[in-house]
Amino acid sequence: MKQEEEDQDTTEKIKADAANASAKEEDLFAGPYERLIDRKFIPEPNYTDTKILPTENFNSEVIESDKPVLVDFYADWCGPCKMMGPVIEEIAKEYEGKIKVGKLNVDDDPEIAQQFNVMSIPTLIFFKDKQAVQRSTGFIPKEKVEEIINS
Repeated sequence: MKQEEEDQDTTEKIKADAANASAKEEDLFAGPYERLIDRKFIPEPNYTDTKILPTENFNSEVIESDKPVLVDFYADWCGPCKMMGPVIEEIAKEYEGKIKVGKLNVDDDPEIAQQFNVMSIPTLIFFKDKQAVQRSTGFIPKEKVEEIINS
């Protein structure tokens, strides 16, 4: 009889532990899951201070520019590119008159992306004195973009 009671106590304890572990597991995954859901609703960027650079005027706007130029190689479907959009907008506003800031859609103008070996997006390339002098791939914070510009 005593053995049965011990077995039943052990079984109940295991069930209680399992229930507690399950509750803790749900708590652990609630936050990241919610953040993942939130990432799906990244707003479309409003590129008012940046210039979209089509292939036909890329050389005149970028390579032959008398000012340094920051070019964001992006695609409309790219999540990290959408995250980068507001950063690029802030840079365009803050550095207005000092540098040019432009965007090039790699789906619309793949020739330019190939010319500069853009294999992943977003890619930022900083042009100065008619040549590409700095580049960064993937999402980076505003501070890192400023480091690229000020280097």
